[in-house]
Amino acid sequence: MNDFIVSIDDQKLDIISNDFSKVNVDGENHNCDISQLSEHTFKLVLDNKIFHITTFKINNGKQAFLVDGHYFEAKVNTALEEKVSQYLSKNSTNKLREEILSPMPGLILKVYKNVGEKINQGEPLLLLEAMKMENEIHTPKTGIVKSIEIKIGSAVEKNQLLAIIE
Repeated sequence: MNDFIVSIDDQKLDIISNDFSKVNVDGENHNCDISQLSEHTFKLVLDNKIFHITTFKINNGKQAFLVDGHYFEAKVNTALEEKVSQYLSKNSTNKLREEILSPMPGLILKVYKNVGEKINQGEPLLLLEAMKMENEIHTPKTGIVKSIEIKIGSAVEKNQLLAIIE
């Protein structure tokens, strides 16, 4: 099952699909067929309505979408990424120093920022593979990357210190 949280402005949509022939959007079931036409272009048939979609990644983990000539930006998270983000933001209110801990055991695939770089709240800091899924770990606050405690390719345990943001 694929469970995504799509944030557009201040609205969040819960999208659940088993095989993308049926999709549930905020509790409403829809018939769905999606075809990839090129690297960034798709044809979506949703309840017999056809949409042409162009999409690409932009900064801060957002996706840009052009749907039948209408442009918008959205943040697309898996349900797990959304839970991690909520957990981190709930546990980080107004601290001067933020310790970023691993939410689960896994393998570090990528580190997006270097020590000394500025990072904005919600921006991805690193990519963690866990249970064959790639999960971006986002920073819960704006600040400067004080330290990176792991290396690319290293295995980490749950609650292991990954980085410090000040």
